[in-house]
Parts: sequence; C-alpha cells; structure tokens
Amino acid sequence: MEERELRKFVGSKIREFRLKNKMTQKTLGEKIGVAHNTVSQYENGEKTLGQDSLFLMADIFDVSIDDFFPARENVNNLEEIISDEDFDVSDIEFLRQLIEKAKSLSSDDREVFMQNIRLAIEFFEKNNK
Repeated sequence: MEERELRKFVGSKIREFRLKNKMTQKTLGEKIGVAHNTVSQYENGEKTLGQDSLFLMADIFDVSIDDFFPARENVNNLEEIISDEDFDVSDIEFLRQLIEKAKSLSSDDREVFMQNIRLAIEFFEKNNK
C-alpha cells in the first residue's frame, strides 16, 4: 500500500471517529495540541500524523490503534479477487465492509441485502449505457 493511500485511509478514519464523537476539528486539535487546519490536513491525507498524536486520538475516541488502519487479513483476501490497480484503499475497505455486513446477517436478511445490491448494480448498468 502506498504511503499516500495509507495517509488518506487513516485520515478518513480520523474524520469518521471525530464525527461519531460529535467533535469539531478545532476541538480535536485542542485535545491533541495542534491547530484545526492541521486536523484538516490529517483528515485529507495531506499531512502525516505522528504516532504520539495517533495514540492520543485512540484514547480520545476510545478505539484501538488498529481501528485507524485497514484490516490486513481482509484486505489480503480481497486482493486475491481484485488488484491495487483496480481499486484504491478506500474502495477495498468499503468492499470489506459490505462482506462483513453480509456475513453478520441471518440467511433471510442476507438474501434481502444481496438482492438490494443486485438492484443497485442493475440500476447502474441501465443508467450508464
């Protein structure tokens, strides 16, 4: 995985956790000792986050450090199906989330879930011809 892609992925997780905790960039910046525009740069993948700040954010958001990074075993399984040239890290993570969601459902709910995905694909194909 490229460094820039990893920064973008980590940044998207920072944004996700910040919003989930109903926190502004300014508030998060104050808690970790940086300006709000630095938080913005972290979230956009423009600036590398130091490990001290990352550990501090994990404490603030009450998450594991691992939660900021793609689940490697799941990415590896998807990489057997797709290549990095086809998808970026956020695409792979989204596909992993779809799979995890499908696995968590009962067989009846899974069928409804999969049918909705099939309908979305059909809709996309009909509207992009």
